[in-house]
Amino acid sequence: MSATRGALPAPSTAPCRPSPAWGRPAAALALGLAVGLQAPAARAEARLAAPGQGASARLDFRIIIPPVIRLLENRHAAELQADGQGRLRGEQTLVVLSNLKRGFCVTLRRHLPEGIVPPAWHLEDEGLGGLSAEPTAEGWRLCAARPGRYTLQLRHAFEPPPGQPAPAAQAWPVWADVAAL
Repeated sequence: MSATRGALPAPSTAPCRPSPAWGRPAAALALGLAVGLQAPAARAEARLAAPGQGASARLDFRIIIPPVIRLLENRHAAELQADGQGRLRGEQTLVVLSNLKRGFCVTLRRHLPEGIVPPAWHLEDEGLGGLSAEPTAEGWRLCAARPGRYTLQLRHAFEPPPGQPAPAAQAWPVWADVAAL
């Protein structure tokens, strides 16, 4: 076709880009204006009630925060190491997060193979940070009475029964369980 007067130009192959004036801020402004202009109209309709009848509404909001108790970290060596005094020693770091009003407890239990006499277990705490510690039949119970984030640095020492030598090393024997009060 020959170029005639009034004919449309040939289509461009350049990518189509939006005008800088109509970007995301302008679109957000247009949306805000559209929503904002509808809100007064809705209020005007509510005011057009029949004489003697009023319109009212009541909104009740409840924010429910679910109870959370989480053992965020349980870090320890793979095995206990013997010290020069016949004890097996190991360090453990526990990080516990809780929003429970009444608190929580961490129970530390020994896990020993069958036939092994449980050694005497001593717990040395570098910082219980507001937790109480008490021995139990299975191990130790560490309890907090308030919500919060607790970082516990624990040192475990196990003494073998009298007459038994301590091994040079032993697999980590402590299990940790967390429970609400």
